[in-house]
Amino acid sequence: MGGALVSLLAFAGALVYLFRFTREVLGGDRVAQTATWLLATYPFALWYGVPYTESLFLLEAVGAFYHFRRDEYAKAGAWGLLVGLTRPNGCFLSIPLAVMAVAPWFPGWLRGGPPAESPDSPVSGGHRPAAALAHRLAAAALPGVGVLLYSAYVWQLTGNPLSWAEGHVA
Repeated sequence: MGGALVSLLAFAGALVYLFRFTREVLGGDRVAQTATWLLATYPFALWYGVPYTESLFLLEAVGAFYHFRRDEYAKAGAWGLLVGLTRPNGCFLSIPLAVMAVAPWFPGWLRGGPPAESPDSPVSGGHRPAAALAHRLAAAALPGVGVLLYSAYVWQLTGNPLSWAEGHVA
């Protein structure tokens, strides 16, 4: 009963984050409502109400993207770390977050936005602060750090840091 309650609460939180994220990225409440309803009524959404990690993973992943996009790297990193601790394949979230981290340093034509010399650009005037990139990449790396921490914990328990992988094979 408690596991189902945690899953449902995590799914509700994920829907809130998804609504906010979609509204910011695609613009408008109508689009955000549609995206939220599509996720909630998807046939496999059944698994978001049972005591599995699906809803928790969804909450953490959407939270990481939402805060990363808003340049809130501590919050994005915390959600990313939880993603890595929730599931071993959560480490792969580091890849799109890393792409988002270095995207402001891409040429404007590749980003689909203003050129790097534009005053609206995060790297205006050709100035690319290394500290900003370091913060962004550190936050992006935290899902992988979460998996490493989980593997270290498993190593201490079993003597094999990858015994979780052997469990997946079985």
